[in-house]
Amino acid sequence: MERYKIIDFVDFLLKRVFQPKPIPEILIFNAWMDVVKDVNFHFPNTTEDDIFDKIKTNQNELVVFLYRIGSQLHKENREDLKPQIHFLMKDLCSCEIYFNTIMYI
Repeated sequence: MERYKIIDFVDFLLKRVFQPKPIPEILIFNAWMDVVKDVNFHFPNTTEDDIFDKIKTNQNELVVFLYRIGSQLHKENREDLKPQIHFLMKDLCSCEIYFNTIMYI
């Protein structure tokens, strides 16, 4: 899958946030690669395009993707950006998780 698609999708999601702050592309892409590994661990035949479609349609993969972004932000000490991911998780997925939590998927 083309890298720009996932970056554009995150930019689209951030439009839901009041005064959004851009998230560095490398952190988004690293989170994306983690999600692909997570999904392929359980479903090895799932393609990146299929995973992206599931994220776009707000299936289980969306919350995993948002968690992975938040985890990347936590590792990089980007406390200024984490609240908007918290908001998106609560708003779109009706869940909340601390990004320092290790999630075994």
